[in-house]
Formats: sequence, structure tokens, C-alpha cells
Amino acid sequence: MPRDNFRDLDEEDMRVIFDLFDTDGGGTIGREDVPEMIRTLLFETPTQDEVDRLIDKFDDSGDGELDFKEFCAMMRQYVSPLDITVPMTPDHELGLVLRKRKDDKICILHVEPELCPALYSAARTGILRPGHPISKIDGEVFHDPLVVGEYLRRRNKEHAAVITLGAPETHSALGHHLVQPWWQMRALAGTGFGETLALRKARQKVRQSASNTTADSYHAGHEHCAYV
Repeated sequence: MPRDNFRDLDEEDMRVIFDLFDTDGGGTIGREDVPEMIRTLLFETPTQDEVDRLIDKFDDSGDGELDFKEFCAMMRQYVSPLDITVPMTPDHELGLVLRKRKDDKICILHVEPELCPALYSAARTGILRPGHPISKIDGEVFHDPLVVGEYLRRRNKEHAAVITLGAPETHSALGHHLVQPWWQMRALAGTGFGETLALRKARQKVRQSASNTTADSYHAGHEHCAYV
């Protein structure tokens, strides 16, 4: 599933973003600039193999670089490892423990390896961590773990579900929080990607009151927890 951020951006905004990573002004983004671009825009740290596969897939000209058209195609069709398809398991539960965080987000506290291998694999590779927030499920935003649990039970009997994890938080080791030049931050803010002062303050407040790594950061009580 492509990241939602790029679906509605017009060509002018896409050009602003493209120019940020066209470091030499030559009209293309080099292979060596792709990892930083993905970390900055998609909050993910790709491996070299993943970068090579992206270049091979979207570099229609075969020159090893991305021109503006190829860049737009890649960003709008990018399939994120944060979008995890949970296959149908009609005969048993998924083996997930969900909980509501103090910042009103639903997080995954536990995964049973045998019952949900897709999410367990994500946990083993570091994409999913205890307390990692869920952004959307099948494109919908949820705030109640009991509702999420009921939705997944119902959905899982007939169809696979796509669980979209939130971007790694600022204290994650996955490369979300990066130091950027002021001009780059200003340009990204103009297209909806920059971290404004208000957003930074809000993020810090969330970190202080709803850390996803400490036990006392979660709401207590069964009404805030769901077993799927």
C-alpha cells in the first residue's frame, strides 16, 4: 500500500520535495541520496538491497538515477514495511494484545508467533516494537482497542486485513528523528512534511506522558485492553 501522504500532493509540491534531494541540481536523484530521502519522507531506514530494488523498479531510463517522473511514480507507489497484511485465520484468534495509550492511540503489546507470523516477523526485524502505535487498519483510524478487536475478528473470518503501523517515534532507533538543515525543514513544512514548532512541542509532550516503553505509561484496567 502506498503511503497516504503522497496520494493528494500536486505536481508543484512534489517538485519542491524532489528539488530538496536533487543535491547537485542536475535534474535527477542519485542512488546514494535515496536512503536519506526515504528516511526523511517516510520515516524508514531502507537496506541497500531495498534501495537497489526500488531503483531497478522505477528507473525506466536505466541510468541508475531517478528523474522527476520516476521519483513521483516511486513515492506514489511505494509499498511500506509499516503496512503489514494479516492473512485470514478463520479457525483461531490472531494472538494479539492491544492497548490504548495515554495519547489516545492503539498499540500492540504482544504477538503470538504461531498465530500471527506476519506481525511476529516485523517484530523480529525491529519494524514493530512493544507499544508501537497503529496508524490505520484497512485505511480506517481507530481509538478504541475493543472496537479494533471486534473489527479484526469479524474481518479475519473473510478477508485479510492491512495493519498500518505509525511512523517510528522520536526515541526509536529506526531513523525517524533526523537533523535537517533549516531550509529543508522549511520547504518540507510547506508541503505538509515538516515538523513545525507546534508539532515538535506536541510530540515532546506525548513522549513525556505516553512513552511506549514504560509500563506506567499505559491506561490501567481491562476496559483499555483487547485480546484478539
